[in-house]
Amino acid sequence: MTDTAARTKSDADIEIARPNDNVYLAGNMAPVEHEITADDLPVTGEIPVELEGRWLRNGPNPFATLDGPPQHWFLGAGMVHGVRLRGGKAEWYRNRYVLPDGSGPNTNVGGFAGTTWAMVEAGSPPVEMSYELESLGANRFNDTLTGPFTAHPKYDPATGELHAIAYHWPDLMDHVQYVVVGGDGRVTKTLDIPVPDMPMIHDMSLTPTYAVVYDLPVTVNFDAAMAGSSFPFASCNPGCLMRLAKTILVKGLAVYPDGEPTSVSATPLPPL
Repeated sequence: MTDTAARTKSDADIEIARPNDNVYLAGNMAPVEHEITADDLPVTGEIPVELEGRWLRNGPNPFATLDGPPQHWFLGAGMVHGVRLRGGKAEWYRNRYVLPDGSGPNTNVGGFAGTTWAMVEAGSPPVEMSYELESLGANRFNDTLTGPFTAHPKYDPATGELHAIAYHWPDLMDHVQYVVVGGDGRVTKTLDIPVPDMPMIHDMSLTPTYAVVYDLPVTVNFDAAMAGSSFPFASCNPGCLMRLAKTILVKGLAVYPDGEPTSVSATPLPPL
């Protein structure tokens, strides 16, 4: 086995070893300092031989020295961690920055169209990575993605397509974009959906006939934006969330017989 770090410290030891005024930069949540490759991992118990493939995760791993309190826990360079399972063995673990300069997408990672994609919502394009998690650089789905993307696309097994709702501060002030990526890794459709107040849309839902877009009350806070906040979003108090939220149903988005969706409608939810 090849490994560069022992894993014997207790949580208390880690907390003492990596103190910080910001809980999201301290202890077990502190940035990982090194890229590691470890082969032939020891296994406690037994790994079912049916489990074969990679287990991957992506998350913020601040690249530079940071002051504690101002750091938001959504921010930081993307770092992908992976374990390769095969034949009842854990063949390797490795972690890699998504981009060497520390600017890579930091929220999600997944396989689609024969390759691996690191993703983030609100602007930056996906970054393609090799099977061994080496960065291959930003890839706008073979130069077919003209706007932002999302960290949480939905895969349609019936069509082999990837569906996404994308928002971007400050470029999309009055609309979000619905994006469909074909199984060949090229965008086949982009649709602008008007929404007020520039909502932060973290996720979407997909049914056999509808893409469900959540027009939510977490929106851009212009006071925070003008003050220089790197994350200028805020919401009302929890009691008003459901009263303000709307669900937009975009019908027939998996198939375009005439090149356009059949309908777009907004339906307010009932008050609490």
